[in-house]
Amino acid sequence: MTPEIEAWNKAVDAKRREDLAARKSTLARPPRTPRVPSRHPFKALLDLRTKVDRIRETFAFDSLDYQVAIAALPPYKGRGKGGGHKVRNRLVGGRWSQDRSKYKPHQGKSEMARRVFQAMPAWVREETRRVEELI
Repeated sequence: MTPEIEAWNKAVDAKRREDLAARKSTLARPPRTPRVPSRHPFKALLDLRTKVDRIRETFAFDSLDYQVAIAALPPYKGRGKGGGHKVRNRLVGGRWSQDRSKYKPHQGKSEMARRVFQAMPAWVREETRRVEELI
């Protein structure tokens, strides 16, 4: 190549680098600030615990009023562990190496009840079935 063309290519490359640096500086984001954690992360749980403690102070343990007051409390529902994101490809081989032949039932209420019932001793299951037949 001729020296004029090489000089022209160097000038064009330098101009491109300057333009790229200018664009990058305008697109630069400020550094991320970490999210400030809540000062009271389990506020609903602590409120429910306070209500239970007050009920225990007010009524005698195992009395009918105590049981009615405890039963009137709403169930505590946790918000889970994080969420809002989807973890993909946690395995080394990806999803291709996963074996899909094992049956994994949905862990709903009926499935949990079935497992609890199956874990009971045989005589308890027999007695439960006998009582169900009478009803």
